[in-house]
Amino acid sequence: MKRLLSLFLIIFIPVSFVFAGRFTFTGADGVPVTFDIPDEYDNLINDYKSQIEDAIKDNHVSSSDLTSAKNEIENALGTSSSPRTGVTSGFTDKYNTIKNGLDDFTLDLLNSVSAAQVFQNQWAQSWIGSLVPGVNFGLGVDFGVTTVSLKTIKRVSSQLGLKEIEAIKTNVLPLPTANFDLRLGGYYLPFDIGFELAVLNTSKMDSLTAALGGLTFNYFSIGGDFRYALIKDMPYDFKVSVNGGFYYSKFGMNYNGSNEIINSFDTTFKTITFTTGGQVSVKLANFFVPYGGVRFILSRGSLDWSVSPDWKGLLGTGSSNIDKAVSYFLPKTLSGGVKGKWIFRPQIYLGYAFDISVVDLTSAIGYTFVSNVWSFESSVRFALN
Repeated sequence: MKRLLSLFLIIFIPVSFVFAGRFTFTGADGVPVTFDIPDEYDNLINDYKSQIEDAIKDNHVSSSDLTSAKNEIENALGTSSSPRTGVTSGFTDKYNTIKNGLDDFTLDLLNSVSAAQVFQNQWAQSWIGSLVPGVNFGLGVDFGVTTVSLKTIKRVSSQLGLKEIEAIKTNVLPLPTANFDLRLGGYYLPFDIGFELAVLNTSKMDSLTAALGGLTFNYFSIGGDFRYALIKDMPYDFKVSVNGGFYYSKFGMNYNGSNEIINSFDTTFKTITFTTGGQVSVKLANFFVPYGGVRFILSRGSLDWSVSPDWKGLLGTGSSNIDKAVSYFLPKTLSGGVKGKWIFRPQIYLGYAFDISVVDLTSAIGYTFVSNVWSFESSVRFALN
């Protein structure tokens, strides 16, 4: 019977009727069983109610199994009128801080990642020329940094036992990026097309991982843009172009350090981004190319997080009854996220390039409004333009 409960009640028991501290659960045989537990757990139960209602129905959990679970849970946690001392105090605040803080942090990551993915693949000349006629193209690598706000993750880090993050004095994390790009001139008409592939895995960066207490990031992005020259063939090679782009990315954040409060947590999301904008550039002394522009970024992401808690640490108790409560009642994983939310932000950027023979050296800085994200990039390319 315990094995059955551990398998099917691992998150929560389904709730048929709820009021503060008391929950009536209905077994698969139709017999209700009333639980009396501390009020601190109301939010936790209600958040996971629908999953458990499905589990008890699909897996035919009987009222006798529910009664056994009720006895173990009340023994471990106490009741609404007599909670076990030291087990439940402050749990609601901890739970809400973790849940809301990680939801907010996933939005911080969406802001930073979407800003980073469109900031790469910058070419100083607003139009590189035609591939036919003219054979104008280029390819190379970009290295950059995009800032990530740590305010929300620092707010929740004390509840997660992430002391290293809590101790970081700055509220901004510089997130490194690396990118391969290719740009091809157009066919007779004054346009060009760019492609980019970006990857990042900080698990290979030991010093950064150690500084973040075991926190790692991984990132993959692919996309491209189309630019069309409105003004060209002017003195000083003055050019103005408009552009549009599309990007897809996957991002993950993982912690497997294990501490007295959590065993691990993960944040993962996928996002699509559309851009449009314009750019202006000139060429001075036949090799120096300053440029600048604006982009409008529209992103939509599906973001999820999960935390594997150490319930003894999270509840602040060493009671052996907590182990039984975990098997019967407390979730092995807390989870949440944000799905399907469109975010619109403008971005401005300035940069310059040294265009020397077939070598193009570019550097730029950009700022994304609303998200308050700074981005920097430098690139080395082989280019014929």
